[in-house]
Amino acid sequence: MNRRAVSPVIATLLMIAIAVASGTLVYVWSMGIVGTLQGSGGQQTKQQLMLEAYKATGSTWTLNLRNPGSATVTVAAVYVNGTSCAFTPTGFTLGPTAAGALQVTVASGLSQGVGYPVKIVTVDGALFTFTVIAGRSE
Repeated sequence: MNRRAVSPVIATLLMIAIAVASGTLVYVWSMGIVGTLQGSGGQQTKQQLMLEAYKATGSTWTLNLRNPGSATVTVAAVYVNGTSCAFTPTGFTLGPTAAGALQVTVASGLSQGVGYPVKIVTVDGALFTFTVIAGRSE
């Protein structure tokens, strides 16, 4: 019983110092990430793509797309229901505020009246997902 630990005052000061140091580390780390994201802006964060209309009949679907963003969008890949699909024109590109039609060749066996996810990936890594109902035009 003669052993004594650190006094309560010293223990409290140590806890406060550890809390301040860890808070400072978290602040510096988070500001580094936020600064990187805001400073460079990343091309994919500037890209935007809208599906205005589509015609999903047969094995070739037409997707009418619009780029309301401030960066040029170039399509690198198109996936329908998780399957990579061929598309034309190759290297489909939309400048800022431009619109265009993308022809996508889909795999057979898609059920009519069922909504399928269409994912469009750009060369800069941005991903846009839309739902298209097979056998319909909208």
